[in-house]
Amino acid sequence: MIDAALRAAARAPSAHNTQPWIVTVDGDLVTVTVDPDRLLPLADPHHRDLLLGLGCWVESFAIAARATLEAVSGTAPHVTLNLRIDAPTSPTSAFTIADLEHRQVDRGRLHPDPTALLTVLTDLPDEVVVEDIPEPVWRRLAPTAQLHLASTPAMLRETLSWLRLHPDDPRYTEDGLTADCLRIPRRLGVVAHRLLRSRPGQLLVDISHRWHRPARLLARLVPAGSSAPTRVVFGMTPAPEDEADWIDAGRHLMRLWLALDKAGLRVAVASEFKDEPSCAATIAEIAGTTPCAVFSVGRSTGDVPRSHRLSRVSRADA
Repeated sequence: MIDAALRAAARAPSAHNTQPWIVTVDGDLVTVTVDPDRLLPLADPHHRDLLLGLGCWVESFAIAARATLEAVSGTAPHVTLNLRIDAPTSPTSAFTIADLEHRQVDRGRLHPDPTALLTVLTDLPDEVVVEDIPEPVWRRLAPTAQLHLASTPAMLRETLSWLRLHPDDPRYTEDGLTADCLRIPRRLGVVAHRLLRSRPGQLLVDISHRWHRPARLLARLVPAGSSAPTRVVFGMTPAPEDEADWIDAGRHLMRLWLALDKAGLRVAVASEFKDEPSCAATIAEIAGTTPCAVFSVGRSTGDVPRSHRLSRVSRADA
């Protein structure tokens, strides 16, 4: 059972699919620490996405193994989580391992279904905040938000280091984001892979901060879609402050995404809307609290490629 639970928890989402957790099992005690090589120091300087991802892992494992989070110690990114399997106080979850394995992010086209979404949102805990982001606001913020990860050459390089655009990449089946998951045609992914490793490609990265003005002008020429998915911001009240708060927010986010999945809905994460300062300020006004996650919600319109996962667990009890 423990192996199945660990495999299910490994499907937990994380920024850029970095999977920053290191898991050690010793009897009924499970310890989770952070792999320093899987941090995003430029894209996630305050480690909030790291803590949200750890919270998603904790909630997934709690569901799969009926485990309880007993302690959170340390200061991000150097945190340690202790969980106990089959703890007497562990509540029975409404979700199952099958639900964990079925949930996926869909970066393709999503078809809106506000009725199904409303059904999920009417059953949220009082401390969870989910608010719609009006489509005109989304479109106004999008050019600035989407260029955030290219705001400096260093940040763009960090992002590109987690792209797996070619099957020959030695980490293609382990982590990061493949061309399939990003909905990039495979041939285009191969071309991009080769370009980014070339001298001209590196020069393009070096001048990434100059892309902003033409990209904003181009965005204004794109017509508004007639069937855009629902754009939402997720937060907590009161807003998270310390490591335990952000991990708890990640657990609530995981439950929300599982509930959406059971309702036939998928999400497309758009963290850049909460990470870019001016966009984050606008979205915080909409939410009335600190935005923890921003994403689109709708029904998938086709098959959804799966992102890959590592398999690495230390068994002290082996």
